[in-house]
Amino acid sequence: MAQSTTIINAKGLVTSIGGTAVAGSLASATLTVVMENSQFYTADGDFAAALVGKRQWSGTLNCYYSETAGEAYVLAVTAFEGGTSTALVIGVAGNSAGDENLTGNVYFTSMPYNFDATSADPVMLAIPFIGNGTLTRADV
Repeated sequence: MAQSTTIINAKGLVTSIGGTAVAGSLASATLTVVMENSQFYTADGDFAAALVGKRQWSGTLNCYYSETAGEAYVLAVTAFEGGTSTALVIGVAGNSAGDENLTGNVYFTSMPYNFDATSADPVMLAIPFIGNGTLTRADV
């Protein structure tokens, strides 16, 4: 089997929160889209039938703790404390023409502070969010 030459390295992760680019203060992001479903049973046959419906999406931003304005943590905690929905853009390949981005509005659902004084590594925060409406997958 031939090896793909189009695999994208996640080092090109670009993200913006509320319209502010935060690529340097973001370590990683996860985003999951789930299709709601249910099963029902009929009197005939051995198998359940399934229905699918609306989609929901959520994820986590893993960012470096920084008190500098415009960094991922400050933008996320400001939106969290205000209880406001904020725009989120995640793109793995970069922000050049033809690159794919995922965009939508999110609510940050908690601010889990986890400070570890036993390590000299930068402090990381994993900030969960839920999508508020449509998630759009499109090219830049």
